[in-house]
Amino acid sequence: LVMARKNFLFADTVAGAHALCLHLSIIRTAIVNGLDPYQYLLELFNRIPYCKTVEDYEGLLPWNINFTSKAKAAA
Repeated sequence: LVMARKNFLFADTVAGAHALCLHLSIIRTAIVNGLDPYQYLLELFNRIPYCKTVEDYEGLLPWNINFTSKAKAAA
């Protein structure tokens, strides 16, 4: 929480603070689910453009995600 508090000093707008909250929430959720946050965000950013259905998006939740074989090999 200390890191978040210091980061919020640089949020110039309410929308910026909201975006920062969402970002930190994704990171903490990945950690709680035993995932490397950096690798999880990479998978999200690579897969989101190809999502077409609600099930596609639900498959990206930290407790549902299956990393590609490339991501597993790199880890």
